[in-house]
Amino acid sequence: CAIGMSMSPGTRIAMAAVGALLAGYSSVCLLDNIVCMACSRSFPHDKAAVVGYLKAMVGTSGGVWALLWKTLFRQADGSGLPQFLALAAAASLVTTALALAPMEELPRGIAQHRFGVEEKRRYAALFVAMVALSLFNVVISYLLSGGGVEPRPSVGYTDLGLLVLPLLVLLLPPPTIDEGELDKSPSATPSPSVEKVGVRFWVAACRLDFWLLLFIQYVVFGSGVATNQNLALIFESISSPEFAGLGVSLFAFTSAASRMVVGMLSDQYGASFTRFNWMQVVTACGICSQALVSSMSIGASMVGVLFAGISFGAFYTVIVPIVNEMYGEKEFGLIMGTQLVSQAVASLSIDKVLLSFFYERAAKDAAVCSGPACFRPSFVVLAALSILAFFASCLLERRNRMSLPVDYLAG
Repeated sequence: CAIGMSMSPGTRIAMAAVGALLAGYSSVCLLDNIVCMACSRSFPHDKAAVVGYLKAMVGTSGGVWALLWKTLFRQADGSGLPQFLALAAAASLVTTALALAPMEELPRGIAQHRFGVEEKRRYAALFVAMVALSLFNVVISYLLSGGGVEPRPSVGYTDLGLLVLPLLVLLLPPPTIDEGELDKSPSATPSPSVEKVGVRFWVAACRLDFWLLLFIQYVVFGSGVATNQNLALIFESISSPEFAGLGVSLFAFTSAASRMVVGMLSDQYGASFTRFNWMQVVTACGICSQALVSSMSIGASMVGVLFAGISFGAFYTVIVPIVNEMYGEKEFGLIMGTQLVSQAVASLSIDKVLLSFFYERAAKDAAVCSGPACFRPSFVVLAALSILAFFASCLLERRNRMSLPVDYLAG
C-alpha cells in the first residue's frame, strides 16, 4: 500500500491498465477458451454440455466476486481494495495451477464414451448447484442495490460456500461403463502417428462459412454486451434507475441457465435439431431482445433483457462445438482464436462508438441524457443487425445441412 501511495497517479493508472489487460487475457484467452476447446475434443458426444457448464460457471463466478467485494472488502477509505486484488490474484494462480496440472486431452476410445445415466445425474447435480449459486447472486445483488439487505460478511461466506458446492461431485464413486459399450469402443490408446484431421486456417478463411460465423459472433456478442453493460444508463434515461439491478440480475441468471440447458439439449437431440438450428434460435432471440429494448418501456425492456440473456448464453455454448465440428482439429485453436477477435471488435465498435454517438447526440452537452432518444436509435440499429445475423445463420445452416467443411476441405 505504501509503495502504491508513493507512485504518481499516472503510474498507478498505467499499472492498473496493464494488470487489467493481463487479467483479461489470461482468464479468457489462456484458460477459458483453451479449456473449452480441449473439452470439446475430449467429449465428442457431449461437448456442448461440458462447454455450457464451464461457460455458465465463468459467467456466474463474476457475480460471486462482486458480492465478495461488497460484503467483505469494500471500505469507505478504499483500504480494502489491495486485499481484494491480492485475493483475486492468489485465487487465480492457485486454482489455475491445480486445474491445469492434471489436465490432458482424453485419448480416443472408451475414455471418450457418451455420457451414461450416472454421468447425467452428476450433470443434473451440477446444474442444480449452479442455479442455486446464480439465484443467490441474483436475489442478494438485487436486495443490496435496493437496501433490503445489509452487506454483511455472512453473505459473502455463504456465497463462497455455494461456489465450492459442486466439488462434492468429486466425492461420488466413479461411474461404471457397461461391457457392451466397452466392446464397441476403439482402442483407448491411439497411435501417436495418427495426424489430426481438419481444415487449415487459410483454407477456412477463404470460404463464406468462416465469415458468416464471424459476423454472427460480432452481432450477438456486441448486442449482448451493449445491453448488459448499459442497463443502468438505459433505465436512468427513462427515469427508472431502480430497475437496473433487477435487469442485471435477470440477464445474469438467464445467461447462465441457458448455457447449460442448450448445451445438454443440443447434444441429446442434435440429429433432429442441429447446432446450426440453435444458432438460428440465438439470433432470433437477439432480434426480439433489441426490438423490445428499443421500445424504452420498463416492461418491454425487461422482457428484452431476458431474451438478451438467453441469446448471449446459448451463443457461448454452441459456438465452440460448431467451430470444432466444421473445421476439425488440425488448426482448431487458430481458427477459434481468429473468430474470437470479432468479439473485441464488437465491444469497441458497438459499445464504445455506436451507443456513445447516439447517447451524446441526444444529451446535447448535458451530463446525463434523459428520454427514449438516448438509446432507442442504437437498439434499432442493433435490431437491424440482428435481422441480418438471423439470415446469416439461416444461410450457414443451409450450406452445412448435408456436409461440413471438414468433410471436403480437410487436408
